[in-house]
Amino acid sequence: MHKLLVINSKGGSGKTTLATNLACELARAGHVTALYDDDPQASSTAWLQTRPESCPRIYGINPHVIKQNATRSWQQRIPPETAYYVVDSPAGIALPKLFDLMRSVDTVLVPVLPSTIDMHATDAFILNLMKACKIKATPVRIGLVVNRLRERTLALRKLENFLASVGIPIVGRLHDSQNYVRATDQGLGICELKKGFRQEYDAWAGILRWLLQGAAPALSAARSQPLPLPASPEVPRRPLPSPAPSPTLAPQVGGFQRLPPHY
Repeated sequence: MHKLLVINSKGGSGKTTLATNLACELARAGHVTALYDDDPQASSTAWLQTRPESCPRIYGINPHVIKQNATRSWQQRIPPETAYYVVDSPAGIALPKLFDLMRSVDTVLVPVLPSTIDMHATDAFILNLMKACKIKATPVRIGLVVNRLRERTLALRKLENFLASVGIPIVGRLHDSQNYVRATDQGLGICELKKGFRQEYDAWAGILRWLLQGAAPALSAARSQPLPLPASPEVPRRPLPSPAPSPTLAPQVGGFQRLPPHY
């Protein structure tokens, strides 16, 4: 199972839009997909509840809704055949929780808005994200997604200069379109609309291509096996010294030991 985290500490950056559409595209590609709604606002859960039954199914998990007739572990179970596990994270995530999330993820997508405030917040967040990546023994792929893009604007030019200095690849550019609002209201992904998605089709195809190229679920099973311990090198040992001869006791006379005379 490949775990994908959509995260940015800045609120309103488009995490839910990215997570729901990404889960939708993975399901449309034939992969068994689960969507974990870690945001207390439960926007992804509301989107799933309005999703038509005729669309490819996405398994939804909401840890903030606890039912009395089932255990917490049962409600948060993941189907064993799940291939992709998409996490929609909350805003303002604390550093300890970020470290906990990074222990089990394979890929991270960070949505970024073309505004000075968002760029400043994203810069600080990426520094914390890079620190969190160091706690993992295996590398984590990180990609940036430009959200609510408007072509040929000064804000876009500033954003491109900022992202060039970050050193993380831009894997997608999503335009500022009302079609995302239309799709969300119907429980659909933007590429499931009957019309109005052509402009975004190439962008989502590129994001999905980048994700599938780096996903390797088979490696996860291999990593779960314990690694063999290296053989201990042979350390040459010095020969033990021969035991010293026992001192010769003086003969005894009448049960008493006769000591040699002293001069």
